Amino acid sequence: MTEETPAIYAEGLWTLTQRGWDITGAVIDGKRGVAKVFSDMPVQMCQFHQVKTVTKYLTRKPKTRAGWELRAIALQIARSDEKMFTSLLSEWHERWKDFLSERTPCSCCKPNRWPYTHKKL
Repeated sequence: MTEETPAIYAEGLWTLTQRGWDITGAVIDGKRGVAKVFSDMPVQMCQFHQVKTVTKYLTRKPKTRAGWELRAIALQIARSDEKMFTSLLSEWHERWKDFLSERTPCSCCKPNRWPYTHKKL
């Protein structure tokens, strides 16, 4: 099995265009660097992988109310159009902006370091 890399995608794109295909956009799975291969066209991450990414950071059972709300919004992606999803996400961000801005002093060896408390959100 060949590992998917940006180079493999670039080779595939080149091969298809050499064979006369007119590629006008791409839906990708979110692997790092792959979007750059398609930089001259619209690129979208597939909805399944968008939800997987959100779940990676929030888990299936987020520990905060903000996390629960964000996960619920993410799960709406397949049933939303861009305008509705953007509106839901903007409203969530506005509602939780103070919470998202909270910082906690770092307990590591670096004094004066205050990372975001809820950075996974």
